[in-house]
Amino acid sequence: MRSSGDVPQSAFRCVVGASVRPPVRNARARSERCPAPAPTPRCITEDTHLLEEDRSAIRKYQEETTRMRAEVAELRTSARIFQHSRCTACTAALDLPAVHFMCMHSFHARCLGDQERDCPKCQAENRTVLEIKRSLESSLSDHDKFFQQLESSEDGFSVVADYFGRGIFVTN
Repeated sequence: MRSSGDVPQSAFRCVVGASVRPPVRNARARSERCPAPAPTPRCITEDTHLLEEDRSAIRKYQEETTRMRAEVAELRTSARIFQHSRCTACTAALDLPAVHFMCMHSFHARCLGDQERDCPKCQAENRTVLEIKRSLESSLSDHDKFFQQLESSEDGFSVVADYFGRGIFVTN
């Protein structure tokens, strides 16, 4: 069962699917689009458009974050009412003992395996999100891989920009 302290799954989907480019990549993309020493009106228009797209995405992510924080606070402080009348697995009427998950799926205890701690219906999606999270966390301490990529790359700037873009460099 997912605890109320876990980050909602939609937060990970949001982070993984984020299309906002970090400033370093924006600068690099701009230099490739507009190689002239002084920006042209076309470049300024394109930059303004990209900036507005990024601002819009940032506003959207801030709203989603606020909504998710409110959801987490609600899960921590209020009871959740389960009024499901049918088992998600067999669709028969629920009777006791029944198991309810925070994702709002409900099952007969007999429809779940003895070792079942996660919702079987959401398990594959949750496993994918947890694997992505573990991968990102493990790459935080993989300094050798970073330096190896940096040395073997023709353009070290792109390697550093990529790591910044993934949020791997942590500032204290």
